[in-house]
This record gives sequence, C-alpha cells and structure tokens, in this order.
Amino acid sequence: MNNGLDIAFFGSSLVSTYWNRATRYFRGVIRALHEHGHRVRFYEPVAFERQKNRDIDDPEYARSIIYPATLNSVRKVLTQARGVDVVIKVSAVGVFDVFLEEELLEFQQDGTKVLFWDVDPPATLHSIHNSPHDLFKALIPEYDAILTYGGGPAINDAYLELGAQRAETIYHALDPTRYRPVLPDDRFQCQLAYNGDLNKTVRDSVQEFFFGPAKAIDHKRFVLGGHGWEQECPPLPNVHYHGPVADTDLNAFFGTPSATLCLCRPELHNGGYFPTPHLFIIAGCGGCIVTQPSPGIEQFLTPGSECITASNGQELANKLATLSRDDSAAIGDAARARMLNEHTWTHRATQLETLIA
Repeated sequence: MNNGLDIAFFGSSLVSTYWNRATRYFRGVIRALHEHGHRVRFYEPVAFERQKNRDIDDPEYARSIIYPATLNSVRKVLTQARGVDVVIKVSAVGVFDVFLEEELLEFQQDGTKVLFWDVDPPATLHSIHNSPHDLFKALIPEYDAILTYGGGPAINDAYLELGAQRAETIYHALDPTRYRPVLPDDRFQCQLAYNGDLNKTVRDSVQEFFFGPAKAIDHKRFVLGGHGWEQECPPLPNVHYHGPVADTDLNAFFGTPSATLCLCRPELHNGGYFPTPHLFIIAGCGGCIVTQPSPGIEQFLTPGSECITASNGQELANKLATLSRDDSAAIGDAARARMLNEHTWTHRATQLETLIA
C-alpha cells in the first residue's frame, strides 16, 4: 500500500467528543492511517449539537466534511464519496443510519470495499437478536468485513454466525506521543489513585476497589479524580478528592501513584473483552495498573509482571499493603514496554491495512 488508499468514514463525529465516546478512538486510528500515507475523509452530520461543542479544529490528518442532517444532504455526500478505495460505515451515526447502511453497499459496484465498524457490538447484537424490526441483520453478509471496537473472539464469532464474511476486533491503543512518563507530582503521591466520573456503572466498583482498600490501609494516602464524587466520598482522612483532572495533568496523575486503579467495563461479563482507554493511557504513563481479573487481559498485560489483579477490595488491600515503590516502578515500566511493542495506534493501522489487503 505504498501509494496509499482513499478511505471515507461515515461516522458520528471526528471533531467533537460530545455525546460520542468513540471520537478519540477514531482520531487515533485515522491519524495513524494518515501517517501511513492514506488519505482519509470523515463525513459527519450536524446533529445533537456536536459541532457546537467541538474540542478540536479540523484535523490535519483527515478531511472533515460536515453536512446538514437532511436526506438531500446525505445523498449529495454519498455522490461525493463515490470512487474511494474503502468506505467505512460507523455504527450509531445518529441520523439516517439505516439509509447509509443500505446505500453504502452500492459502492461495491465501483470496486470499493465496504466495511461496517461497530462501536458498541453488545448493543447491536442485542438489537439483532431481540428486535423483530431490526434491518441490519440482513445486511451483515453483504459487507466485506465487520470491525468491532472491542469484544474479541466471542463478538467476532457472533457476527460470523450471522453470516459476516469476516469479523475482526480493532482494540483501543496507546498514543505514545501524548501519554508518557513525566516527573512525579506531589499532588498525586499516594498508594492508590483512581480517575473517573461518577456514574451508576462504576459506583459499586469504586466503593469496592477504591474506598474498601482506603479503609483497610488508613495510614496510606489515596487520591480520587473525576466529576461528581463530592457526595459519595466517605469521611476518610486518608482520601483526597482532587476533582476533575486536567488533560495536562493526566501523565502525572497516572504515573505518580504507587498504583492506579483501572476498572473493567461490564460488557466483559457478557461474552467479550472491552479494555478501557485508561488501560492503555495508564500503561503509557508508566503507571502500575491494578484491575479485576478478566478473560482477555493477558492479550494486553500479564498479571503479576505487567499489572496487578484483584477479585475484591480486600484482596487488593492486601496486595497494596506489600507493594514497594521498586515493584511498582518495575510493573509500570513493563506495562509501558508491552504497549509500545504491541498496542499503539500504528499497530492498529497496520492491522487494518492487512485486513483491507
């Protein structure tokens, strides 16, 4: 692929993370594709005030094409996109999804490879199996490949059983230019840190794996970052609530503590493994990751030498109580080396190139 490919994405947004958790994921993939010499266009509709809440200017690594959320405008951009080498329909654009999923398959008549990229496969598969009106199921065998944000073999096998020609997971990855070791910051010196906004998905896990060890090791400092925890923090003198962590502080926040908590997503209990972005970010910062044991973690980090796993708060407290600074640094260094060797966005771009070829 020395000459590069013309690739068109139809997704929710590249310029805004507002109501769109996959934005940074696609920025990483597309930037790496650009660095490999490919020419990328990203088509996104004006919807849900995403463009009013954009957090980057038009990127240099892709041509950003924003179109009104009308049927006529969708038809126009489809005409403009004809003739590319590869077109990718991302799930959950938010408007005209069914229309795009059907119409983009017509590109195959021009020799274009047409891929579907599912950013929430558990939700998609649930709809397919439980909604009698789901229209996507019949289209699955028509796509040249189904790509998934996470899930691994369990999710891919589910798509193959539905007739997919090919199904492959493109996991999240590390941007080593952004996340890297920095000098320790006294604000974040502690035995365990966690950064994440309060929501119903993580509330119980934070109580178990953060506040539980904090109560058990009351002579050690713990630091909590993120929105919304003001009313949830128990009155523990050794817990410091930092509040939202600025992007400019993330490297220090994740790399300074003796250990940093990285919680698994609940989907991994439903037949797939979905490593969170923080797994790659913390490792990139040289942080010592503690997480729950889960099928699939070994694909990214080896428990014991590249991360610490614990099944409950008491087990984690026991491991933290004996964790030395030297052991913490060694685990963090090993995790970073593993990510640099196997799990950067460059690796993901190469994987996608191989699949397309």
